[in-house]
Amino acid sequence: MERIQNYCRTYESKDFDLLDQKEQELFFSVAMEIKRRELLSSAKKKKINNLIGFRGLAYIIRNILDPPKYKFIEAVYGITEIEHYTSSKYNMDVYLFGDSHTYTYKCPGKRVEQNAALFIEQQIKTSTDFVDLYLEVPYIAKGKYKTRISSCYMADLQSKKLSPCFDWLKNGKCPYPNLRAHYVDARNNYIDPIYFSLVTIFIKAFYNNMITEGELQAVKNSKKLAAIFKTKTSLVKHVQTLISNTKIQKQLDAIKDPEIINAINIHKKDWIETSTHDTNIKFNIMTWDEILKVLNKIKSGFGPQIQRENKRLGGPLYYSIASYNGFLMDIYTVGRMFRTYEPVENKFSGRARKLIIYAGSQHTHRYEKLLKTLNFNQKSSEGGWPSNRDMCVVTESKQPFFNTKIKK
Repeated sequence: MERIQNYCRTYESKDFDLLDQKEQELFFSVAMEIKRRELLSSAKKKKINNLIGFRGLAYIIRNILDPPKYKFIEAVYGITEIEHYTSSKYNMDVYLFGDSHTYTYKCPGKRVEQNAALFIEQQIKTSTDFVDLYLEVPYIAKGKYKTRISSCYMADLQSKKLSPCFDWLKNGKCPYPNLRAHYVDARNNYIDPIYFSLVTIFIKAFYNNMITEGELQAVKNSKKLAAIFKTKTSLVKHVQTLISNTKIQKQLDAIKDPEIINAINIHKKDWIETSTHDTNIKFNIMTWDEILKVLNKIKSGFGPQIQRENKRLGGPLYYSIASYNGFLMDIYTVGRMFRTYEPVENKFSGRARKLIIYAGSQHTHRYEKLLKTLNFNQKSSEGGWPSNRDMCVVTESKQPFFNTKIKK
């Protein structure tokens, strides 16, 4: 009974392996019955909410005792790198997928290849543990969703088969009940519409989108923006307030380990105040006097000449401000990675143990530095700039990521 209780507490495959044959068979028979009820509910188009607490556990038990088929992949396209880190101290297994936000790819030679979205889905589908997937897509507030990134396989993960997994209502329609999906891009208007109205101007200028005269005048005449960007000190103070007054702080407050808190605080200070990691960030041009000089030259309207000139003028500030604001997402993400959750009866509510983080390489490099600070062990490193920019050879990575029962 103690072994059974322990597995029901941890849901870890290593603890399932400690059960004797009869105990494992009992779990498997229950898992198959839950699957039967799922299929029956689906056929009758009934809600399966009453099974949600057990579906994930049943799913991973079936994967342990009846392993699914898996196609071993040699190259993943649409990403630039995969870094694998583990920690026995924190009981975490972390995969970092870095990309450059593009569908473009080149896979020279004959290889068994797959796009990043399908590859990640296969890791979730075959896992014998619960998986936490972190995606660089906007935080959803009150059910409202608007895509930010639509030009890479990251968008496919959220918009297609896994879309119900990101549904804030958690209605039980996610095809993988062993998945906890996180939308982690906290750079949204809802946390400060005026602050992000300036960011939007430079995004539109850089990506050749039309800027209206109303938008332009509202930003230029904003006393709040002038105060925020008056000096580096005023900017840092404002973004620290943004963190403290939003859900970003809620994630940090839910972290209980003092060593993790200390490590995050060290990196957070660098990301906000010095940003030594990113040469795009230039505090000397992120002052209101310099910003206003550019805003006064940017033109509203649309047309090839306007687009070219706006992009030339807005480019440096776009790179600087957009890169700087990346820390809002990164602090939120690391908070989600290490936070604890309130216990929910008959449902996995433990800390993340098996993690896949799929984001731009600029972000994943930050997470990698944090993991190194916490003495995580690097198990493998594949891809990386500048070679094979749009494809990552994965012949060294253990596959599938989270299932030791499937052999090549």
